[in-house]
Amino acid sequence: MTDAENMNELDEPVSQKRNKRPWLILSLLIVILAITALSLISDSWRDNRSIDYIRVYGNSMVNSSDLNDTLESIITGKYIKDIDIAGITEIIMQNSFVDEVRINPLFNGEFQIFITERKPIAITINQDGELQFVDASGFVFPYSEKFPDNDFPVIRGISGNDRFIQVASLLNRIINESSEYLGIISEIMPGRGHNTFDIISSDYAYRLIIDSRTNLNEQLKKYYTFLGSSICGNEKIKIDYLDLRWEKRLVIGKLT
Repeated sequence: MTDAENMNELDEPVSQKRNKRPWLILSLLIVILAITALSLISDSWRDNRSIDYIRVYGNSMVNSSDLNDTLESIITGKYIKDIDIAGITEIIMQNSFVDEVRINPLFNGEFQIFITERKPIAITINQDGELQFVDASGFVFPYSEKFPDNDFPVIRGISGNDRFIQVASLLNRIINESSEYLGIISEIMPGRGHNTFDIISSDYAYRLIIDSRTNLNEQLKKYYTFLGSSICGNEKIKIDYLDLRWEKRLVIGKLT
């Protein structure tokens, strides 16, 4: 067999592969078009289905019956394509307990509403002396005894302003980074400096000064060290504050 014949035999498989490529591409395009067409038909069919009932998921603070009463007249019996999903979402978000909403109308007639509720990390007291919840973003919403855990620290300050939001953010950091020290916090509030915050301890009601820019674990650990000292709880020594901001030392301020 000559070299030329050998080359022809080698070229045949390559040529066959090249001939198959257009068919593969065409087959792939047909599959994609078929899937797209089926999806459009399915969506069109679903959009022309009507809603028979509403079902709410993920709620504990939001009352399902109240929500159904509010939405039933503008959802039930309507075609999916005619329902204003954005408008429904806006109505649900007016409830202070709601953090996020996801809506999923199904072809079987069920209108699904998935709610993510706000998670309180603290309580605050408004100008009328009423308790309110505070979430990690500093958002204030109504207090409810239905919540399973009511043992929250108190945030002091004017709700809505920047310093109040900073306090909520710092408390959330403590929850996530130093949760073992959360139990010592009875109250937390803005301090004198922009990055300074005051904590009232839950045991001896000491005022603890911390700095949000430095390691929270190291600062709060100093208080536990102090609890084991002879000074702690000594009625003869009046302590105004414990400054935890300084590296490797604890500053104790005494009343004169």
